[in-house]
Amino acid sequence: MVHEVDDRSVMETLQSLPSIINSVRAIAGGKPYRVGPSAIGMRYNPYGPSTFDNQNNIRMAFNQQEPRHRALAGSTFTLGYVARMAAGEVEAVSLGAAVGEFGLGYRKMTHAQPWYDDLDAGDGGVFPLCHIVAAMAGAHAAEMFDVEASAPDRMLGLAYRTATGGLLWLANLTPELQQASIAGLPAGGVRIGRLDENNFVTAVREPAAFAADCGPLGDASTVELGAYAMLRIEWEDT
Repeated sequence: MVHEVDDRSVMETLQSLPSIINSVRAIAGGKPYRVGPSAIGMRYNPYGPSTFDNQNNIRMAFNQQEPRHRALAGSTFTLGYVARMAAGEVEAVSLGAAVGEFGLGYRKMTHAQPWYDDLDAGDGGVFPLCHIVAAMAGAHAAEMFDVEASAPDRMLGLAYRTATGGLLWLANLTPELQQASIAGLPAGGVRIGRLDENNFVTAVREPAAFAADCGPLGDASTVELGAYAMLRIEWEDT
């Protein structure tokens, strides 16, 4: 997919995925369906000789180096992308490499990576989307719950069964504060974890500690998500 350079247009591409999935299935005739590698940035340009060498980290079409990949927006896009692919029963999705321009972890590159380049060597240095990819990989072959969003242009969700109950992920696809009412969760408290601007630094610098924190107990019937924030809502069967 090729899109305009603004953040809204990037997120709007997620709305086209169900139609693309249905078209591929109609063409493929029951053959296995796998997707990737997928990201906001472009690995190769099917319309010209090369991608755009984005040394200055601007929002530009056909970017080889995409600054949103390293930001919360990249994590939100990734979660929304996987949610769409999972709902379409795609067999597998590849989302990048360990390090590099489309990596999960920071590594010094020939182009500038603002803020990350100032990290000390012992600061961890993963991109926030690393936590989303790790969580989705850990949910491999899990039974899915149906999730329906009343405004899928603003929020997407993905839910699946765990060994002790269930887990719901929500992604705010917008730069504005969003409030959501959630129906269908079991009665009682749930664990509510967040990945947002308030714990961005911890997620990057202390990835193991961040991943081990499931969040406090709370009521998830109504929740708020900041700009490009994600929620992790976990419950146990009673």
